[in-house]
Amino acid sequence: MAFVQALPSAPTKNVSAICKDDLVNPVPEVPVQLDLQVSTSTKQCTVRWGQNDQTKFFNCQVKVSVYNAYLKILDDQQYWSIISCFRTESLPFSGLEYSWHSLSGRHYYVIVEVQDQYDNHKVVASGTCRTRACYSKNELQMLYKMAVIYSGTIMREIHEVYRCKPPQYWQNILNDDQIMRPYMKDENGHDCNQTRNPFKHHYVTIVVCKKNSTPDSFCANVLIPLPTPNPFFNIQLRANGITYHSNLNICVEFFYTEDVPISFHKLTPINPLGRGESTPGGLPNDKTCLQCNLFY
Repeated sequence: MAFVQALPSAPTKNVSAICKDDLVNPVPEVPVQLDLQVSTSTKQCTVRWGQNDQTKFFNCQVKVSVYNAYLKILDDQQYWSIISCFRTESLPFSGLEYSWHSLSGRHYYVIVEVQDQYDNHKVVASGTCRTRACYSKNELQMLYKMAVIYSGTIMREIHEVYRCKPPQYWQNILNDDQIMRPYMKDENGHDCNQTRNPFKHHYVTIVVCKKNSTPDSFCANVLIPLPTPNPFFNIQLRANGITYHSNLNICVEFFYTEDVPISFHKLTPINPLGRGESTPGGLPNDKTCLQCNLFY
């Protein structure tokens, strides 16, 4: 055999001995890595494996295990923990997807294993993914229409935007490099939203990203673009310059994803609204509000 000729100094084995050794010490096969895709909504999540080699695994069985998971954010880092097995089901590979009824805002960890039913259910392919039961784009369109109805069309001209923070917050920035940096979002807003804050007691949050940035790509996948014009905020070009207008009936919040230098701006004392300080960890939305919830 060819490999014997390539190693003339090795002890000679007959064909039967070589085959026997190969059977006793077979080379372990590594399962094929599945490319999984996930879609979510507030009521249902779906994992898909149909984009993989269907002809190779078409007669195989798929075991799908869905686990309840917990996401903890510490120092702007995400840490996932598996809590318990939510459900496990087997189905033909030809089904190409699996859906389960989800709880809004719940995190899930999913394991998909392709098993050869003719070889003692040997795992020949596998993949994992993490997801959360969040608003789909169709549901965000429904929320947008609700906000339009509630807000009305009366606009007011504004001359500045502001951020309300304690004096020490600003002093720390001034003592450092005078740059206000983005940080991990807290639990404000509805737990089904990818940015955690589309509507909160009649707030509308507008996410502002740098074009073609990583946050811009993320938002393009999970949010809906704000049309122009819209009833929340607009910019008008006039003979005497540019004017900015905000809706009178709601609070418009800008979620800016980039650094903001403050060295060229001034700090002005303001009278804060409400408690005058944020709630540690964030304030979830009011689940009983008829104007800003889709489901109850």
